[in-house]
Amino acid sequence: PSLKGCSVVLYSWTFGGGHDAVKAALSQRLAACQMHVYTVDAYQEVLKQFDLLSSLSRGMYSTADLVNALIRNRYWRTLACLNWFFNGENPEDQKKKIEQFQISLSQKGNPDLAITCFDRYVGVIEKACARRNIPMVSFAADFAPELCQDLRSPSDIENKHFVRCIMFQEDELIQDIQEVLKREQIQFTGLPVRASFLKRYTPEEL
Repeated sequence: PSLKGCSVVLYSWTFGGGHDAVKAALSQRLAACQMHVYTVDAYQEVLKQFDLLSSLSRGMYSTADLVNALIRNRYWRTLACLNWFFNGENPEDQKKKIEQFQISLSQKGNPDLAITCFDRYVGVIEKACARRNIPMVSFAADFAPELCQDLRSPSDIENKHFVRCIMFQEDELIQDIQEVLKREQIQFTGLPVRASFLKRYTPEEL
């Protein structure tokens, strides 16, 4: 079926620069298909109210500021510890975040499709979409195809129309996600970059 005229909410992420690059590529491609695209910064527009660092500093600093500073300075071990800390979320907090994403979807008119280009909170967004009966596509923003901590078994998936897009087919790499998703829910899409990056340029053009 034609996707022309369909509405799409594209969730991006403030943390790191790769997510923004994927967002730009997807926005360009979807617009070329004459789809109505609404980009939503999941952190700034949905989740910032849950940011403990922002609350403690009265808005002067945020977790996004901290994470991006660690990335810029290549403090990978500290970043890994921080990720471990934030993965220890209690069910009540998760429930509240699912509700906030449901509100976010309703504010955009309950779109025909939701897309994420980051892995954090994919499980939360998947459940919000399921409860709004909205199909969802999750794009891997790097070469690692694994799903987030919230999606570890088939019973964790509420959305019957959930698809995971990864960059390339490698049996060893997708073995883990095949334990969670059906084969038809896994799509190989290549690098999610803007069309200009795929064009073959002549030396003169360069």
